[in-house]
Amino acid sequence: MRPSLRTLFLAPAILAAAGLASTPAFADTLLNVPFSFTVAGRTLPAGVYDVHNGPLTNTVALTSHETSRTLVFVIAPGSPAPNDHRVILTFDGNGDGHALNSIQWGNKITSRLDKPSRKHEYVPTRIMSGE
Repeated sequence: MRPSLRTLFLAPAILAAAGLASTPAFADTLLNVPFSFTVAGRTLPAGVYDVHNGPLTNTVALTSHETSRTLVFVIAPGSPAPNDHRVILTFDGNGDGHALNSIQWGNKITSRLDKPSRKHEYVPTRIMSGE
């Protein structure tokens, strides 16, 4: 009995799906941000934020528990160590408040999300999972 064309294409797809299913997904993380901040031209309130997989590959989503607003950002391998499993929100603080600079999610990180101000010197603030 010869294998059909459908079987030849279906078998590798099933094996690939099984391999993906056995790979553990990076868990969603809740972080408490004690101050309001700006990102992508929006001001978000202080409160609890959920950092999780975005809707597309290589995206990370930031969801406010206070407003239920979700912002999605592109994330890529960067300077974090390959075995780093921390979730870190990095903010730039100045006299006007705080601006979200980047999101590190495991061994991936967003590019710079805010624009540096020439009027003030920024003081970095980091909020990590487990703090």
